[in-house]
Amino acid sequence: MAGSGVPEAEVPYVTSVVGLMELLRHSRDERALRSAALLRRSHPAGRELQLAGLLPDVGELLRPGDGARHAVLAAEAVRPLLGERVARPVRLHPPSAAAGNASGPLGEPRGPLACTP
Repeated sequence: MAGSGVPEAEVPYVTSVVGLMELLRHSRDERALRSAALLRRSHPAGRELQLAGLLPDVGELLRPGDGARHAVLAAEAVRPLLGERVARPVRLHPPSAAAGNASGPLGEPRGPLACTP
């Protein structure tokens, strides 16, 4: 998608809620559930933000091994179905520790969806 760092031909769009639920069902990572739960407590009226907390790892499910680009890929994949209000915070999710860039210079979590493991 233009400006996202992911060529449009590489984005496998999620086109239905059923398809999205199937992807989430295959996720083995509990960080997304913890992020969504924390967001539910801190932003009870922010349904889009809570949903965004579940989605950054969708990029890893769609394109395993893509490392630091998984959040950008996830955002681009869900944007047509869920809109920019969900895609924007998904895109801002920090890379995983496996990608080597999950914390700031003082070791604090980065990004609006960062949570401690």
